[in-house]
Amino acid sequence: IAAAVGFALEAPIMLLTVLFFMGAQSAIFGPLKYGILPELLEEDELVGGNALIETATFLVILIGTLLGSLIVLRAYGLTVVSILCIGVAALGWLTSRQIPDRPAASPGMKINYNFVSETFHMIRFGYRDLPIFRSIIGISWFWLVGSVFIILFPVFSRDVLSGNEQIVAMLLTIFSIGIGIGSLLCDKLLGGKVRDYYVPVGALGITIFSADLFFASEPLLATRTGEFIGIMAFLSLPENWRIVGDLFGIAICGGLYIVPLYAILQARSEPHYRARLIAVNNVLNALAMVGASGFIFWLSDEGLSIPAIFLAIGLLNIPVTLYVSFVVITTAVKRVAKKLGSMS
Repeated sequence: IAAAVGFALEAPIMLLTVLFFMGAQSAIFGPLKYGILPELLEEDELVGGNALIETATFLVILIGTLLGSLIVLRAYGLTVVSILCIGVAALGWLTSRQIPDRPAASPGMKINYNFVSETFHMIRFGYRDLPIFRSIIGISWFWLVGSVFIILFPVFSRDVLSGNEQIVAMLLTIFSIGIGIGSLLCDKLLGGKVRDYYVPVGALGITIFSADLFFASEPLLATRTGEFIGIMAFLSLPENWRIVGDLFGIAICGGLYIVPLYAILQARSEPHYRARLIAVNNVLNALAMVGASGFIFWLSDEGLSIPAIFLAIGLLNIPVTLYVSFVVITTAVKRVAKKLGSMS
């Protein structure tokens, strides 16, 4: 309602204030949303629950982005957007009333209102359990990688693909649907088990497809004509299907990568600290997304093209994955070595 008033008054300061408080509200909502899942689901349902949440999250972000951009600049667009915002908010509140009540895991907890020191305290606490800490680092890295792609899509579309706003919408659609498919596929592959087997597989896929995206799109920089094309003209060129496939592959592998990490964070965190550890995860996620902007600015300032930035993020994905998936990778290497030894 406050946003609708801000739109009606055309008051940018009010709208920015609303945006700030929506972010603060999300900081409360996020840890509760993920923290309550282990209390409402059995352990063999956790991966599936997270897969559904990730799928729904990216799909509704896509729908909201497309609806907003298509409606807001039309006649009475701000009025329609305001009504939609209020309606969706009311529907969300009514839906939230259907969530079963759960008792507080730590009712006697004393809150330290110095959020900076408390955050550092919880990060140190999380570091004591390396599987949880590696999951947090891995999740934050996913949001950094995802933010790099999403931030660059408009410029990538314009400066590399010579595409108009339709191409930006198409790239967002491919990315969102791909992550949803990868998330649901992960649930099927793991069969409900909370395991990180497919984290390194998903990460390797992100690196491979990011590298191929570079080789597929870098030559297009030399063919720019200054004319912008739509979806049909873009898809009529065979070489562009390789780019579509690479982005789809990156997104699917992202879904495979992220879902197990959330499930591990939830399943292995002690109930008394679960929501706070997820809050710390959200803080690091936010820092990673801010870091994505700085990363893009730095590499652009160094003269790297957008395809080269995609390649750089794919290569940097390798050492991060080695750290996050250290146990899985070393176990797999030992098994292969043992098998080769028995064969010899």
